Amino acid sequence: SQDSIFEFVTNGTQYSDIFDQADKFKRLTITVSIDNIGKRFELERHGSSWSQVEENIQRFIKLKKTAANLNVGVCITVNIQNVLYLPEIIDWLNIQNFDYYYFNILNEPSFLSINQLTPTAKELVLTTLQSNKNYLKLDYVISCVNKSETSDGKKFCQYMKEKDLIRNENFADTHSEIANAMGYKL
Repeated sequence: SQDSIFEFVTNGTQYSDIFDQADKFKRLTITVSIDNIGKRFELERHGSSWSQVEENIQRFIKLKKTAANLNVGVCITVNIQNVLYLPEIIDWLNIQNFDYYYFNILNEPSFLSINQLTPTAKELVLTTLQSNKNYLKLDYVISCVNKSETSDGKKFCQYMKEKDLIRNENFADTHSEIANAMGYKL
């Protein structure tokens, strides 16, 4: 009803008919959880289609033309798999028509946390993020990486190897730079 305020959080893989009624809400916010783009998204969200997600996002954004009460944004959960690629994600976000985006730093499971970067991976991430034109937008993430601990990367690599073997995929095919820096080999 007109006095209702709702927030939907979605991974973008589905489009519900409720969104077509956006103008019936006092305020409606759609937050799409996107941790990566393209093939990296598909590996991280096994079974998902990036083109389908992009299509749904365009439908969300198109709704804003008819529903002034609608805000559409993105939550990026920062973890080992995506931290190096944040500049590319931001570049993609900047050409969309989102109202906002924000970073959520993953803590659990701990083996995916940026606190488990190897020293080599941490150095690569910091160099990449600090030299990017989106440096100021990444300031919070850079600060978190700077403060992060490091690890030998073994738990992360073991987890990725188990997933790859089950799914018949290879993390290093889509995430080669961070895979190498973490010491990942299938």
